[in-house]
Amino acid sequence: VLSYRPLSGGNIGFRRDGGVSDSNISNSDISNSDISNSDISNTELIDKIDSNAVGKTQVFQWRVAGLQTGEVIKVKSLGGLSLSTQELRVPEMISRSAASAALDSSGEAVLSGQIKDTINKRPLVGAKVRIAGTTLSATTDDEGRFRIENAPAGVVPIEVSADGFSRRRIARTLSASRENSMDLSLTPGMGMGEIEVTLTWDGKPEDLDAHMEGPLPGDKRFHVDYRHPGTLRSREFVQLDADDNRPGGPEKITVLGVLPGVYRYFVHDFTNRNDPNGTALSRSGAEVVLSHGGQTYRFRPPPNSQGNLWYVCTIEVTPEGKAIVGRLDQYDGVKARLLGLYEKRTKVDRVDWIGNYGGSQISETAVTEGLDWLARHQAADGFWSCECLDDGAHSQCEKNDQCPDGGDTYEMAHTGLALLAFQAGGHYYFNDARHSARVKKGLDWLVANQQSDGGLIGTHALGSYPRYHKNYMYEHGIAAFALTDACAAAEASGVKGNEAYREAAAKAIDFIERNQHGDGGWRYTPELNRPGDTSVAAWQILAIKGALEARIPVSEKCIAAVGRLFRARATGKNGRTGYQDEMPQSDATTGVGMIVRQFLLGERDDPLVDHAAEYLADLAEKNWGGGTSEVANRDYYLWYYCTIGMFQHGGRSWDRWNAVVRDTIIGLQRHDGCERGSWDTDSRWGQRGGRIYTTALAILTLEVYYRYTQHNEIDAGEVEFSTTRPGTIIRGERVSPDSG
Repeated sequence: VLSYRPLSGGNIGFRRDGGVSDSNISNSDISNSDISNSDISNTELIDKIDSNAVGKTQVFQWRVAGLQTGEVIKVKSLGGLSLSTQELRVPEMISRSAASAALDSSGEAVLSGQIKDTINKRPLVGAKVRIAGTTLSATTDDEGRFRIENAPAGVVPIEVSADGFSRRRIARTLSASRENSMDLSLTPGMGMGEIEVTLTWDGKPEDLDAHMEGPLPGDKRFHVDYRHPGTLRSREFVQLDADDNRPGGPEKITVLGVLPGVYRYFVHDFTNRNDPNGTALSRSGAEVVLSHGGQTYRFRPPPNSQGNLWYVCTIEVTPEGKAIVGRLDQYDGVKARLLGLYEKRTKVDRVDWIGNYGGSQISETAVTEGLDWLARHQAADGFWSCECLDDGAHSQCEKNDQCPDGGDTYEMAHTGLALLAFQAGGHYYFNDARHSARVKKGLDWLVANQQSDGGLIGTHALGSYPRYHKNYMYEHGIAAFALTDACAAAEASGVKGNEAYREAAAKAIDFIERNQHGDGGWRYTPELNRPGDTSVAAWQILAIKGALEARIPVSEKCIAAVGRLFRARATGKNGRTGYQDEMPQSDATTGVGMIVRQFLLGERDDPLVDHAAEYLADLAEKNWGGGTSEVANRDYYLWYYCTIGMFQHGGRSWDRWNAVVRDTIIGLQRHDGCERGSWDTDSRWGQRGGRIYTTALAILTLEVYYRYTQHNEIDAGEVEFSTTRPGTIIRGERVSPDSG
C-alpha cells in the first residue's frame, strides 16, 4: 500500500522491474495510464485515480504474487522530474485492522450476496469470497450465499473463486454500518480456446452496453449485444451472460469454442445514444477486463474523449489458437438506429418494397380495410369487445346493419389483439399516425382496468378459482403483449415512453412469472404443479419478448424454464412441437416452437426450425392450396403463429407457405355492409373468439412482412455506425496481459 498525490486524472499502474531502465518510465506512464507489467503477468493492478481528488494524497494498492516473508520491494516513482525510491519489506501477515485503515478508516461494513454459475444460473456451493489484503473471507452455502462481517469500509478489492471456475477480482465501495449486497456469477474454468470479457463502470451514464463481433463458420460473423444475447448452445458459442442496465453493470460476454479470426469488442453509451459528440462515456470510469488463455487484460477509456461508442480492443486468434490482443481506444460519434426488430413498421413507401418480402398492394389494401373496421368498432371508453358488435351494450355498428358473431366476452384479449394489429402497422400512441389516438385510448383503458396483482383479466364469467376464469392466462398474455409491444416500439424509436404503460407492463410480466408452472409452461389453472401447455405459453412468451425489447426486466429463471418446456415438447419428427406432451393438438404449436427458438432462446439454427419449415410448407399446399379453403381447415390461430415463424425462417419454404396462406386469408375478407374489412368466424375457434378475434389475427398475419424485421437483416448491427469499422478488420496496438 502506497500513498501518492496525483498531478492529473487517469489511472495509476505498477509493474515489476524486468531489467527496464528508469529512463523508460515517463510521467504519462504514471498519471495517465497503467504501466504494462509485461515481464510478470501475475502482478495485478487494483486502483485508479479519483478524478475528484487530484492533488490530494490518495492510497493505491497492488498485488504481486510469489513474494516471500522478509523480501524487500524497491518501489520507484516519478514526481515531476524527480525519481524516488522507497523500500518495503514483506511482513509475515497484513493484519485486518491495518488493511482496513489503509482502505478506509471510516468504519466497518457487512458484505453479503450470492454467487452463481454463469452458464446454468445455479447457485455455486463452496465458492470462496475474500477481501484482498485481509484475512477476511467466507464460503458460500447450499444456496450460493455468503456473508462477511467487520469488513473495511471504502473501496475494497474482492476476490471470488471456486474449483473449476474462473477467478474474478473486482472493486466495490462498501458503506459502513449497513449491509452491502453483491451478487456475482463465475464462468466455468476457461481453457485456451475461451474468451471472457467483463464491463463495469462508475454508474454514470446509467446504461453502457457491451458488444462483441466475431467469426462464424462459412465466412459469416456474429454480433452479440443486449438485443441478441446469443447462447452457448448455438453455433456462435457466444453468450451475453449478464446485461445489467442498472448503473455500474456488470455486463459480461463469454465465448466458448473460439474460431480463428478477428474478434472485436466495443462499448456503446446507450444512455446518450443520440448524443454523438458527448464525453460521458470517457468519464464513466469504465473498465473492461478480458481473460483469454490464462492471461488477463484491462482497458480503461482515454479521458475526455468525444463520442458515445468506444472501440476497446481486438482479439486476433490464429489457426494454431494463439491470441493477439490489440488495443484500439478509438471513439466514434454515432446516432443510434435503434428500430432494429421494429424498423420496417414505420418505413415509408411500404407498397414499393413490400413485394420483396412476400406482400403485395392487395395484401396492404386488406390490412387497411381491416384496421378501418377495427377503428369503427372501438367502444367510446377505448376497449374492444363482443359488446361493440351486433346489439351489444356498446355497439358501434351501423344502424340496421349489425355485425354478427361477437363471440364470448373477453374485452381484455379483444382490446389487446386490436392494439397489436394497429401497432404492427406502425400506428403508435406517440407518432401521430392515422390511428394513434385510438391506440392511446386502448392502452389507457388497459392500464386503468389492470388488477392490483398485475392481472389483465376481463369480465368473463369466473370459473372454479377466485378472480380467475378458465382462459385467464390467454386473456392476460394477449393484453400484456399489447402493453410490452407498445413499450418496445417506444424504446426502439428512441422516444421517452409513457411511464404508466411501462409500469403496467412490468406488473403484467411479474404476473406472468408468478403464474408459470413448474414445467415452464402456463395453463388454465393457477395450480402450478400441474402440466402447462405450449399454446397458452405462446402469448406469455411474446409478451416476454416485447418486455425484453423494451428493457423491462424478465427473470432468467423464467426464460430458462421456457427453454426446458419446449425442448421437452419437441416431437423429434418433422420439427413439430407438442401441446401438453409430445403430441400436437394443432400445428399452431409447431409455429410457436419455431418462434420460441427464433425470438427467445437464440436457437434460430436449430435443425428443428428447418424441419418445421419444410413440414409447414407441405401442410399449407395440402390444406389450402388450389384456391379453396374448407371451413374445417380454416384456422386463423395456426396461420398467425406459423406465419411469424416461417417469415423469420425465410427461404423457399417461406415462399411456398406465404403464397398459399396470404391469398387464402385475403380471399376470406368481407367487403360489404358494416362487416366490410372484417373476417367471418366460420373457422376453428372463430365462434369463441368472435369477429374481432378473427379480424385481428388475419390482419396481423398479413402485416408479417414489416411487423418484425427478419433476424438475418438485424444481425448486421442495430446501431447505425457512421464508419466502416463494423465490416472491416482493424489492427490494434498489441498489448500485454494486465495492461490498463
